[in-house]
Amino acid sequence: MAMLLFLPIFSLSLLLSLPFENATSSKDLDTLLQDCAFKALSSPKTGLPYDAKVPNNLTSVKVSAMRLISGSLRTRGVQNYNEFHIPIGVIEKPYVKRLVLVYHNLGNFSEKFYPLPIGFSYLTPVLGLLSYSGVNLSATKLPQLDLRASVDKPISIKFSDVKSVPHGS
Repeated sequence: MAMLLFLPIFSLSLLLSLPFENATSSKDLDTLLQDCAFKALSSPKTGLPYDAKVPNNLTSVKVSAMRLISGSLRTRGVQNYNEFHIPIGVIEKPYVKRLVLVYHNLGNFSEKFYPLPIGFSYLTPVLGLLSYSGVNLSATKLPQLDLRASVDKPISIKFSDVKSVPHGS
């Protein structure tokens, strides 16, 4: 389960404003955010989050990266990676020697990238946690790794910026 909190995606044509050509899908957004996150890992220390710089047209989007040794999720987990808590026992598939967790918070851009039907609104920003091989930090367009947690110990999210339900909803 690659941990991107997907809500139904109805139209991503607004991605055309991203600073690269032919951005037409959530994969293009993931690629851009992965590239920003990996650039933040110039000489990373294992297990520490590094905030990434995003293009000027995405200023409210927060992105960070954390490089880990394979097996550390299974043996140690990650107690607090922004809003995410990854318990002991999580494994990545396929196996890689090092992995990078890429966190993103779409902030005010949640509605732009993942529009909701009329009458619905977000109470929190869209959050994502994606995992990639961390062996080559200059690589781009990497395939995502699956993170697999047990039913007894799921990955949990503590939403810190929750809006009130609109009146009449």
